[in-house]
Amino acid sequence: MLESLVARARFYDITGYWIPGNVTIIIGWLYAWAFGWREQANRVLAYASDNLAVFGILIVIVGGYAIGHLVNSVSKLLLEKLVLAGSFKRNRDWLSRLQSDSSSKKDEVMRRFNQEFHYQPTSSASAGGVIQGWAEQQLPAPSMTTFRFLCFYGMNRTLSLLTLLAIPPIAHIVLCYSHLCCMMLTIVLGCAASVLFGFQYLRFVKYYADSLPELLLMKGEVKDESKT
Repeated sequence: MLESLVARARFYDITGYWIPGNVTIIIGWLYAWAFGWREQANRVLAYASDNLAVFGILIVIVGGYAIGHLVNSVSKLLLEKLVLAGSFKRNRDWLSRLQSDSSSKKDEVMRRFNQEFHYQPTSSASAGGVIQGWAEQQLPAPSMTTFRFLCFYGMNRTLSLLTLLAIPPIAHIVLCYSHLCCMMLTIVLGCAASVLFGFQYLRFVKYYADSLPELLLMKGEVKDESKT
């Protein structure tokens, strides 16, 4: 059980914090190089190549992880609370989708939820957290798949924001070494990449939400098989 929790923590640290944090460091270097700090940016790059071990530990591992916490929080505030708040709530609300289901699945999920937790769910967010925590103990392997969806939607949410932030310095660099058409193409491709990450973010939100009630059904199947 402890090994499973450690593996989950490491996986979330990498996808949710470390990767976005290091992407942010690269974007910061691009801004410095493109907008008036080229000499200083080249010095940083030269120092990094000459002191790879120290730079890798202090900046890439420690710095990237710390910055990742910041950009993760900012992306959550901007996208989940403001820009994509409506789409996020719809994709996350597995309870409303389940209650509108005309099949017998709804009744079975509600029955097993009440059986395990002794109350009727009223909010998809609170009920989802209860199911996730319960599944981590009862169904560690299947819940790990659900947990990966949670990690991937956080990573894609942050990368969607970071891709937009990367457009100005990259477009400026392209214009310096090419022409206006290439710069415009860079901006269009950057916006398209940001939209793609945003789409993936909402897609994984829905994957995560819809997999939560499936864990309850899976627990019931495990019980039935053990009886036979």
